Amino acid sequence: MDDGKVIATGTTPEILQKTGETDLEAAFIALLPEAKRAHHQKVVARPRSSNDDAVPAIEAIGLTRQFGNFTAVDHVSFRIGRGEIFGFLGSNGCGKSTTMKMLTGLLPATSGTAKLFGTPMGSNDMEARRNVGYMSQAFSLYNELTVRQNLELHAQLYHLPADKVDARIKELLSPSLEDAFISYLAEAAGIKVGDKVPPPAQDQASPPATEPQHRTNRFDPGRLWAYARRETMELLRDPIRLTFALLGPLILMIAFGYGISLDVEHLRFTPDPQIRSLFQ
Repeated sequence: MDDGKVIATGTTPEILQKTGETDLEAAFIALLPEAKRAHHQKVVARPRSSNDDAVPAIEAIGLTRQFGNFTAVDHVSFRIGRGEIFGFLGSNGCGKSTTMKMLTGLLPATSGTAKLFGTPMGSNDMEARRNVGYMSQAFSLYNELTVRQNLELHAQLYHLPADKVDARIKELLSPSLEDAFISYLAEAAGIKVGDKVPPPAQDQASPPATEPQHRTNRFDPGRLWAYARRETMELLRDPIRLTFALLGPLILMIAFGYGISLDVEHLRFTPDPQIRSLFQ
């Protein structure tokens, strides 16, 4: 389909035979109208140099990890060359995360060796761990900190010199993921994107741009509504939090109502009966 219109029907072998291509992506391009197909440029991956595989970036040799009688990773071996993209595919519990923890030095291996650029990676080798970047599936950033505070924290964890922290953070806050993606595509296609494109000339009839209004520190009902809507959505998505939010105050009110009493009864001034008789 293209723009909501069916451009070809049939099984995969039939479409490949019709277009004379070897894969569906190339067959789809061949079936496009001439106007769209004329602007297509095939992305050609750069060939890897012969030196890329001289010393692999990551190498696992008989990597094994046991937790008591349970074997999580059983003699895993592989080589990842420089510039190579390597993926782990498998169901939950098959040992992907455990292997990654051993490769990054977060978990010691029961047996086997994990090497980083030819150097064995150990759980107590802090120098080697500083050269590893690891982005976990969850808890990669601390929600209680801002983006800049997270960057400052990681700069301290990796012992970045204090005089280079601000410059490095400024550099990171300015190579977004979109810019990185475009630069890689342009590099693969041989397009130079370093030159800035001049902005288009404005029409004389167009009204002048207005200056942005500065925000004040006064109460903003719109912001209050945004926070209230966000908290409501989080409560609706989490049944446990919603249950505690509704039943928690009710349980506390009942417990305090029946468990705490401010009435004073049967208070004795002295335990001596002779002294107590004087006040009767």
